[in-house]
Amino acid sequence: MGDTIETILERQEEVTRQEEHNRRLEELYNQARRLHRDRKWQEVIDLFEQIRAEESDYPDPEGLLASAREALEAEVRTQRVAALYERGQRHMSVQEWQQALESFEEVQRLEPNYRKTDTLLKQARQRVSAEDAGKTEAGERSRGRVAGQSTTQAERVHPDYSAATRPQPPLSILGTNWWALALAGVIIALHGLLDLSALSSQTGIFFRLLASSSLIAIGVFTFIASSTARPSLLLRTQGIISGLAGLVAFLGGAIAKPPPTTLTEALQTTPALIVHYLAFEFWGICLGIIQIIAIIRFGWNLTFMWLTVVSGASLVIYGIYGFSILYRWDPGSWLLFIWLVVSGISLAVFAFRVRQWEEAELER
Repeated sequence: MGDTIETILERQEEVTRQEEHNRRLEELYNQARRLHRDRKWQEVIDLFEQIRAEESDYPDPEGLLASAREALEAEVRTQRVAALYERGQRHMSVQEWQQALESFEEVQRLEPNYRKTDTLLKQARQRVSAEDAGKTEAGERSRGRVAGQSTTQAERVHPDYSAATRPQPPLSILGTNWWALALAGVIIALHGLLDLSALSSQTGIFFRLLASSSLIAIGVFTFIASSTARPSLLLRTQGIISGLAGLVAFLGGAIAKPPPTTLTEALQTTPALIVHYLAFEFWGICLGIIQIIAIIRFGWNLTFMWLTVVSGASLVIYGIYGFSILYRWDPGSWLLFIWLVVSGISLAVFAFRVRQWEEAELER
């Protein structure tokens, strides 16, 4: 009988211990549920490690552990992506293009649509490719000097771009600011219509000032395009010339107050108006010559380079023709402004073609 009572007591103690064990695990699970609700993922994982240490097969019907692990991994990945993105921006700010490229490639691998990674990655690739092209060119020049090879000035001005020796163009021609050059081309075309309106409206001051402002706008957008172009000096020079010519034309057009007669009579009696129109002709000739020089320097590396030749030649013709008819305007001279339209459209199409080519190069 004594053995039976002792056995019963042991069983009761065992049941009590098991109940306490279950209550403890249940309380730990409830605590894990609250922490999960508060998005404290690491603490949830720690609690489940404690639960599983006491009972390895303790059920998790709500999937708290798996959910917490996934959320914690996502947070860690987000923090890593943010750190890599910031690191890439720092590298770009000091022009460390290769390091920036590596950072943004890792960001894109972890989270493809993160912020403006695609744009920054494209810029970094362009800069790295441009640096590689520069290093390759420098290495070839160095090897040429060691071998005793020299290049004459005429060869540098007119390089040999035969099919066998044609160099690969740099990856970035206009970069991300291609739109600015395209917009400058559109404004050049519209400028021709403004000039035509000014002349056909007996040199009205509104049209003179509007046409002058268009030159300033062309200069601004051309200068913006030069910030990511390669080479940038010629574009920057075009922007400065356009801005200065537009300012001179604006001041001359604002000061001039011609009588309501023909343009020829107004030009003969108003020196400020002469300055106003001379600024346009000077602008056209200078910009046209610079565009043609740019092609000579860059070479016929791309099939659509002829568009800049058309644009530049049209501007030169516009300027020369404008000088020739400045003192003998007649109704048939409106054909002059067709050259501005041709030049602007050619420049805008060139910018769009460059954009398409650069995107195709990046996809390779």
